[in-house]
Amino acid sequence: ERQGDASLKAIKLVPKTAHPQVDYLHVWIDDNFMVRRLEIVDHFGSITDLVFSNIRRNEPVPPETFVFTPPLGTEIIEQ
Repeated sequence: ERQGDASLKAIKLVPKTAHPQVDYLHVWIDDNFMVRRLEIVDHFGSITDLVFSNIRRNEPVPPETFVFTPPLGTEIIEQ
């Protein structure tokens, strides 16, 4: 299968034991083993189809992206 200019390989993943929410998954990967598409099929036959595009690897992420400010009144438990 192709997605844009990428040649993709499809893998079907089936749980070893029955799962209440997932019947099986289809995963499409490119030649660099990046997931480009994910299809989740539940036991009703409903399909959730996720297509990933404009994938960028190892992009710098500023540290302030991960600043967590808890809501007022939140109890913080240090571990």
